[in-house]
Amino acid sequence: MFRSFSTALLIVLASFFVACGGDGGDSGNTADTADTGNTGDTADTGDTANTGDTGNTGDTADTGDTADTGDTADTGDTADTGDTANTGDTADTGNTGDTADTGDSGDTDINITLVENVIDDNPYNPAFVTVADLNSDGNLDIISCEYGPSGFSNTSMEGKMQVYYGTGNLQNWNKQQIDTGGAVKFPHPPVVADVDNDSDLDLIVPGGFLACEANPLGGPCGTLFWLENDGSGAWTRHDIVPMGDTSFYFGVEFVDFDGDGIKDIVTTAEKFTKNMMGSITAREEKLLWFKGTDSGIRFDTTKKIISENNGGPFSRVIDIDGDGDLDIVTAQYFIDISTQPSFVWLERVSIDEWITHTINNDSGEGFQINIVDDLYGDGVRRAVGTNHVNTAANASSPAEGLFVFDIPEDPTQPWTKKLISDGIKSRKGSSMAPMAAPGVFGLGDLTGNGLQDIAMSGDGDARIFWYQQTSAGQFTQHIIAGEPVGMQPDAPNSQYGQAGGMKIVDLDNDGQNELIVTLYEGNKLIIYTVQK
Repeated sequence: MFRSFSTALLIVLASFFVACGGDGGDSGNTADTADTGNTGDTADTGDTANTGDTGNTGDTADTGDTADTGDTADTGDTADTGDTANTGDTADTGNTGDTADTGDSGDTDINITLVENVIDDNPYNPAFVTVADLNSDGNLDIISCEYGPSGFSNTSMEGKMQVYYGTGNLQNWNKQQIDTGGAVKFPHPPVVADVDNDSDLDLIVPGGFLACEANPLGGPCGTLFWLENDGSGAWTRHDIVPMGDTSFYFGVEFVDFDGDGIKDIVTTAEKFTKNMMGSITAREEKLLWFKGTDSGIRFDTTKKIISENNGGPFSRVIDIDGDGDLDIVTAQYFIDISTQPSFVWLERVSIDEWITHTINNDSGEGFQINIVDDLYGDGVRRAVGTNHVNTAANASSPAEGLFVFDIPEDPTQPWTKKLISDGIKSRKGSSMAPMAAPGVFGLGDLTGNGLQDIAMSGDGDARIFWYQQTSAGQFTQHIIAGEPVGMQPDAPNSQYGQAGGMKIVDLDNDGQNELIVTLYEGNKLIIYTVQK
């Protein structure tokens, strides 16, 4: 979705063409669209610097970003205060698509069927989700970040954040909109944590996107704020970056970055614009951090620069080289791919000095990379990553793909890349509606064989995939839903295009994981349940 959210708006407002992706052959950074790519539903990267109550359930990959609620107080019956989400129709999707055997798919191959359960058939065009027990009632809740429709129906480009409070029954959810204390445009996945140490869960919310600058009724809309939970379901907004910043923010890490015992925020300020002639006028991937304080405002609002030239939507803080301090790993999207690597990690020398190491430089625009400590069940740390490109629009582009990286003993050397996807192909799009694939992914065990599987949005490829790890390091590709390549409607007319979520998590505590999927184009929130 990095490329295509503002499609309809841009078509309507074509005369104001500011940042949209000029030539259809430009495989990267061509959009001022919110191809949300679902940039935000990133998987739990493993030992991510012990970020505490940040919404990650542990060292396993993408367990649903469920918050570590610890000894949090019962915040009341907030789950009963909203509308009951439409539990909708169920559809047996099965493993109905073509499968691509990426290896010896033998030893622990377990056949399952994924059943589609629509829990809301009329949200506000959801893009990302985070999962946490927000009201501490023992049931997991789904926090949905919703961009809203494009075009004249939402010229303000304001979005919503809504909570689907769990009841213990997957068919029954109580929906309530979060009062964000002011407008938020393009809300991205929040960190869920007890920010103020008062034993309830707060939210750190990044937002904004380059599409705002393409809207003559708007302007820059980057923002970063945290919402203080008063324990009864009411929220107070504290701006760190007030809305209107010329940079936008997707991912946030909440971690004690400087080792003073107080957690800080690490993020990337991003920018990408083009003029009416299609020439790039601004491009920025800038890693920075905001120092945590013990004052009431909680964070110093000074932007402390880590790197002027590196960063990405979902940069992760983790000790890569095992020297006991925190490094950063990131895919890089808004970059010049002729001079910048697709994936990098930054080695900390000191809080003010960093060395950038190339992970991979032949994948085009990088999109997401997660560090996973036990992907193959052998205790070995590896990485999973995706690019976000379009070979239909640019035949010279690197192929769309989902990759596993082996990390060498000396991680400063390039990491070995293995392609595990097959046949992913973005819709071609156009200069006014650029597309790219694939999108966001998440990890978790769907089959119950003890090995982690991967769920992934095709994004510009209007399909949803899952990759079954049948034996250690061997993946079989399954298509959950979507139209075949060559028959996919242009955005925003595909049901499964620009999907997001991809959270694999046990929502009802029955020992079996489910899969959460958002449909931006189809405007639905879905839970896939597993039948064996």
